[in-house]
Amino acid sequence: MGTVKQLLPVHDRPAVVRCVENIRGSKIADVVVVVSPAGSEIIEALSGLPVAITVNALLGSDMAASVRTGLNAVDPFSTGIFICLCDYPLVTSATLSAMGILHNDVPDQIIIPMFQGRKGHPTLFPHFVLADLEGVATLRDILSLHKERILFFDVADEGTVLDMDTPEDYQKILERCRP
Repeated sequence: MGTVKQLLPVHDRPAVVRCVENIRGSKIADVVVVVSPAGSEIIEALSGLPVAITVNALLGSDMAASVRTGLNAVDPFSTGIFICLCDYPLVTSATLSAMGILHNDVPDQIIIPMFQGRKGHPTLFPHFVLADLEGVATLRDILSLHKERILFFDVADEGTVLDMDTPEDYQKILERCRP
């Protein structure tokens, strides 16, 4: 994208702020944001929001390293962990809430939203499953190790499949969130 995606404006605020607000709107109690060592602008954008911020010191590392870093700041008694990506800024609070309710019913399942047959984000992992992340390289490896735990959850939320990887993707997101 040629810029910090997390700070791109989505309607009237940075994408990362919009994501955090949607997460908080779903009544998720603890939100941990993982930033890179160069994430000072992101930290500034989040000031005043009730989130814990932690820094993944491994510059240029993959998402699994960020998740490992974030897990250190998560309540150890949490039963489930959402892995939310801030380049999916249109995921609704209602979708997150519905996934959380489903997690309460099936706490040992990995819940992945599906929109019109397409796998989306975020993924809700049982906390104990992410303990396996120490022995593998990626989150895909975790999914491979726990195929029998994957539960695809149909949602009506297109935001679960709309990310901001290209300028065209970003324009599509802006079109979807016009007031």
